[in-house]
Amino acid sequence: MRSEADHIELRSEEVQEILGTPPGWLARWGTLAALIGVVALGWLGFWLEMPQTLEADVKITSKDPPRRFYAPSTTVLNDIIFGNESKVDSGATILHFNSKARLAHVLSLETELLQVGNDQQILSLNIQRDLILGELQEDYYDFLEKWDQYHFVSNRSTDNSGRSEVASRIRDLESEIRELRSRLESLQNQLAEAQARYDKELTLLNRGVLTREELNPTRIERDSYERQVQDVQSSIRSKSNQISMLRDRSRSNSGRAKALEDQSAAFGLLKDSFARLRNRVSEWKREYTVESPISGTVLFAKDNLAKGQFVQRDSLLLVIVPGKASGTVAKMEIVPEEAGQIVRGQKVQIKLYDYPFPDYGAVWGQVEGKGKLPSGGKIPVEVRFPGDSLVTTKAGLIQPEGEMRGKATIILSRRRLIQRIFGIGEG
Repeated sequence: MRSEADHIELRSEEVQEILGTPPGWLARWGTLAALIGVVALGWLGFWLEMPQTLEADVKITSKDPPRRFYAPSTTVLNDIIFGNESKVDSGATILHFNSKARLAHVLSLETELLQVGNDQQILSLNIQRDLILGELQEDYYDFLEKWDQYHFVSNRSTDNSGRSEVASRIRDLESEIRELRSRLESLQNQLAEAQARYDKELTLLNRGVLTREELNPTRIERDSYERQVQDVQSSIRSKSNQISMLRDRSRSNSGRAKALEDQSAAFGLLKDSFARLRNRVSEWKREYTVESPISGTVLFAKDNLAKGQFVQRDSLLLVIVPGKASGTVAKMEIVPEEAGQIVRGQKVQIKLYDYPFPDYGAVWGQVEGKGKLPSGGKIPVEVRFPGDSLVTTKAGLIQPEGEMRGKATIILSRRRLIQRIFGIGEG
């Protein structure tokens, strides 16, 4: 049975009317406040920018960073021209690896070749026929032959030597060649014996029975015989070529027009041979020498780097530190799918690992450019800094210390908050 209290009305109609009717001031000012809030949010959404960014690892170096040089193959150091901590100029040869050529002869030839600025200057070359060029010898022989052929054709119409004089000169050359061949045979036998001793001692070296110092005399003896063999072969080749030219001269009775035609063809062959020789000299230097591309200081990677030492392929030999400090540059590698968004002039924020962001702040730069073709599956991107110096937002100027690394944030674009909310400008 329900009690009497259950029939009591807690709220009268008057009270319910009061509770259900909002105050007049709230109706008036609440709507205005809501409108002001919407307008304020719209205003903030219009003025606030939300940048679209891309992060990547970054490496900071000087514009002219230290250059590292590695052994091109497992070989022996023939000579060290500049020692540790030496000052060198750009183009200086620092190391010479084991080869059959004499370095001084190759450098002398290179100097002559580099002085040629046009085709006609080829004819002004100071030709030396006694150069020991080892791996370049055949290319040099070919050039000498083309040189002799051109001058033979050019001088053929004015040559007044009698047939008897030509025949006498040929006999003298043939006699000299016979003597040279006899000497060559003796030298080749001595070279074979020296090579056999060297191979045997090299095996003992690999077994730890001999030291490098004990092997060096045999290696030097073998190299000496190799150079002597090349010298004699060069002389035989030169004299044989002279005989060929003399015989052609004795048979030739061509007219003036034919002589000019032959001269033009011979000059074309000479130019082609010259170009091949110059390219081969450059290739030889890359394979058998270390040449400094900049002026700076040589620092050996190993304290015991010495003449006659064996070096392993791809082992670090030395570093060349630039003589003058230069500005700094940052480099990144971006996957091609993301690199398409990067353009020159975009701002980049860099936080250096060696300079914590809370204490030092960040460094700002801008994109200088990017590569057109991927390297290692990524596109290289370069960042430059104002004044070519590193200035952090808190600590000011800092001095680069070798190679520094950090995290870069590239500002790809700046879009207003309202655009981000409603997706305006996407896609």
